[in-house]
Amino acid sequence: MSRFTTARARTAAALTAGMLAAVALAGCGIGEKGSGSGATGSDPQQLRNAKAAVDEYRGVPEFTLDAEPVDVASLKGKTIFNIPNNSQVPFNIAQDKVMKEVAERFGMTFIQFENNGAATEWSSGIGQAISRKADVIILGNGTDPRLVAPKLREAKEAGIPVISVHNYTDTQTPPKSLDGLLSGFTRGPFERGARLVADYIIAKSDGKANILEIRSSDLSPDNPMTNAFNDEIKKNCPSCKTSSIDIPVTQWSQQIAPQVQTALTADPTIDWIAPHYDFMGTLAATGAKQAGAKDRVKMVSFNGNLAPLEMIQKKDIYVADVGEDITWLGWANMDLAFRMMAGQDPLPNNDPKTATRIFDEDNIDEVGTPPAFGRGYGDAFKAGYEKLWGVSK
Repeated sequence: MSRFTTARARTAAALTAGMLAAVALAGCGIGEKGSGSGATGSDPQQLRNAKAAVDEYRGVPEFTLDAEPVDVASLKGKTIFNIPNNSQVPFNIAQDKVMKEVAERFGMTFIQFENNGAATEWSSGIGQAISRKADVIILGNGTDPRLVAPKLREAKEAGIPVISVHNYTDTQTPPKSLDGLLSGFTRGPFERGARLVADYIIAKSDGKANILEIRSSDLSPDNPMTNAFNDEIKKNCPSCKTSSIDIPVTQWSQQIAPQVQTALTADPTIDWIAPHYDFMGTLAATGAKQAGAKDRVKMVSFNGNLAPLEMIQKKDIYVADVGEDITWLGWANMDLAFRMMAGQDPLPNNDPKTATRIFDEDNIDEVGTPPAFGRGYGDAFKAGYEKLWGVSK
């Protein structure tokens, strides 16, 4: 039974072919997967499965978090120190703005640590948080705790709880090497998002897609996302054709566009691009245009950033986005921070139950024109969190 309500009546209805020629890419290789013919497509039941998965996540999500209340008013005057994975990523910028607004609403100080995604910078940030006697440190959106373990030990010695938010996937658990160093973490729907990207492509291509996957294996969620994406392809479209590019997060701006251009030029039958994250997708779109493939390829990715949503509206390469509500996510991150500062336990199964929704031409107008953060997901989460925090009006 879906936990989601349907927004519109029309949404209620219930990669592989022969080997891809190897392409040498500077710094990263194209990988090949599968051995299908690429011509027959999925069988009817496989297509129905993919379409049912897509339909389940078209509607407006509900707030379903059931957790212990938190006395947020008692936390007035506390200091929250936030270290995002990379301050240049639009998803992080928007989410961190929401977190700051929530913290300041309840009389707390929110310190944002700007950085360019290097582990040395994250370590410096933790050092600053310790020197400023923060009450909680947040590592957000791919800030890998393994790379700053020595500093986490220093934070522990200083009595400052450190939490990791939106870094581990639906099924991941922090490694044993971090036992005792993280006070709490939240799971993000990365694997769900990757599966939905795959199912959307399968459903819309009638199981006859040649897909270029773009990944970043240096990010903690990436390997599970890759496995989930390709497992869904194998399950619902065994004859689809797939290849992949693996680009480190610090090289996205420099490498994604040229490597996508090279891949599309090398294989003119690629007709779908599946970046793991939206910011990758906007860069990949540039590469597709440089390859002269703007009218040939379609793109779907995960996150819910504004640029891809607007590109869907303009019919500019993007046809769908598996979105998360950044506003909802910001509130969820603060909920865990509040719980740590109040000396409470993390959430059950470390799952904040944040929203996921698929946007395409059928419901894209619900995000506004132009798109705006906080639209298209409803606002049930606000009343839900306010009740948990004891601040309901």
